Amino acid sequence: MIIPLYWAEAKMAITMDGKTQTYRRFGWSNDGDADAKLSAQQRVEDAVIRAKAGEQVRRIDHKVAYNGAEGLPIREEVIKTFDDSVLSRNSYGALCLNTPDVVFADVDVITKPNYLPNIIGYIALLAGAVIGASLALPELDSWLVLVVMLVFLGILETLKRHAARNWLASPAEKALKKIRAFSKANPDWRLRIYRTPHGYRILVMHACFSPSSPDVQKFFSEIGTDPYYVKMCNNQQCFRARVSPKPWRIGFSRVDSGSGVWPIKPERMLSREKWIRRYERESRAFASCVYIESLGVNKLDAKVERIRAIHDEYSQAGRDLPLA
Repeated sequence: MIIPLYWAEAKMAITMDGKTQTYRRFGWSNDGDADAKLSAQQRVEDAVIRAKAGEQVRRIDHKVAYNGAEGLPIREEVIKTFDDSVLSRNSYGALCLNTPDVVFADVDVITKPNYLPNIIGYIALLAGAVIGASLALPELDSWLVLVVMLVFLGILETLKRHAARNWLASPAEKALKKIRAFSKANPDWRLRIYRTPHGYRILVMHACFSPSSPDVQKFFSEIGTDPYYVKMCNNQQCFRARVSPKPWRIGFSRVDSGSGVWPIKPERMLSREKWIRRYERESRAFASCVYIESLGVNKLDAKVERIRAIHDEYSQAGRDLPLA
């Protein structure tokens, strides 16, 4: 996991085939501006060498946010550090807690329409039409009416049993059932479960893991973790939890798109800072998740417990607030 504190940009112009081309590269460091500038210079020199050798090289670095990046580093403003974990501000202005080995998992709940009432209604109408026709036409044998009624009742009973197992449970209940099933099969895993606006967040409390650990990948798969989140955990080699509201859920627009992906231009800092002050003032009335239950053994890892306390403080998970 790399979320640099310092950034710099270097550029170099070269002439090839009678045309002047300028290459630009960002550099980064956690040790200071000088190291960031040296990193940028080395990267732009490397780009120029490859371009002169005939390789197709892009002229500028693409500034893409965490969820669009294919690798390191994470381009976000560092707000605070907690040993090797980092609180950063993402491209739309919300705060995110990033950690290299404390496992957070996101499970999205997908709401699907419930067609059960309509299906039962159509069957009832069909059966009623057949029964009505049999009454209106005495020449129909009585056994036909009996067969229709028995088939109708059998279909309704089958639908009832199937619905009880699969349809009547809400998507949120189904998702939670999966998490609890994993816990039952793996009782030595201590899980702390939070409700989010559109699903669940699970914090693994008993141990630290690498994002690429087979145990973590199995855990992600069995509880139904958002596949895009899984992909980004593997790309960035970190776990991540948003700990402040999404701006549009509390009546805000995103932070100015021109100043979202870090680093930003100095002339945009003033408007960005004004937006952040208003956002932070309004976001205090909302939580990004709420704690609902813990599963598994009582064993707690000391580092995870420290991160849990930080997460709960910033996300306001223990307060009775609207989710956003």
